[in-house]
Amino acid sequence: MRNGGESTKTQPLRRSRRVCHPGVSLGIQGSLNSGIGGYKAFQGTVMTVGGLGLAPETGGASLPAVAGGAYLTTTGGGQAASGFSQLTRAFTGNGGPETPFEQRATIASGPLSGLLVLGSGFSMEDAERAANFESAFTAGTGLVNSSTLSELLSGAVDAALTGMGIANTGGCTKP
Repeated sequence: MRNGGESTKTQPLRRSRRVCHPGVSLGIQGSLNSGIGGYKAFQGTVMTVGGLGLAPETGGASLPAVAGGAYLTTTGGGQAASGFSQLTRAFTGNGGPETPFEQRATIASGPLSGLLVLGSGFSMEDAERAANFESAFTAGTGLVNSSTLSELLSGAVDAALTGMGIANTGGCTKP
């Protein structure tokens, strides 16, 4: 003891809590899908109702807006549902494979090709692949869930966690 009775014994270093970043990345993807999908569904509903309401005054010229609105409502609803499923998996720590509900929602996010492929007798996986291709061009789940964006998000999360001193090196523990 020195300095008036204080111990010179060093305190053990506290280990920083390791964060599992796949759930963080999945949560970001879920948030993007939910937000973009919800916005698209809202805009699609506005277009559909507006197109139907204006049909008598325009002599039916507004009916293409109804078709476009119905497409946006379907794709947006599928994307939002897929996003909510991803958020649920992120918050529960189930970062594993997607759920059957999420797969069906993803197919709905690319309805022209996804439902066509499914209706032609192909598998759910084939329909999901076709829907992802379609939705990659409409800012849908095919774009948000693409491996390129997933790797970008994962890299950004890794960099942020490293910068905060809670890097995910050497494994991770559940919070």
